[in-house]
Amino acid sequence: MPSFPGGQYGYQSYVRKNLKRPDGPKEAGKVWVTFTVLKSGAVKGAHVAPGKGIDAAYDATAVELISKAPLFTPGKREGKVDDIEVHYPVEFR
Repeated sequence: MPSFPGGQYGYQSYVRKNLKRPDGPKEAGKVWVTFTVLKSGAVKGAHVAPGKGIDAAYDATAVELISKAPLFTPGKREGKVDDIEVHYPVEFR
């Protein structure tokens, strides 16, 4: 599986430093963002699956955060680096 630079701790640190709450009513919860980590480690096609978000503003904020993430360590399939789809939570507290 692909991994975020610095692992889970690195991901949590990235979210704390870069996540901005959208304007409007304050919501809490998780938005699950699905995206592909390319062979290069870049993020492509980030989106929220139906029923896996909070509302349009929070979903868009989560997708933007993931889309701007640093390069991941790419994943491997059958021993070869490959494009792999993953799901990451973005939590608003």
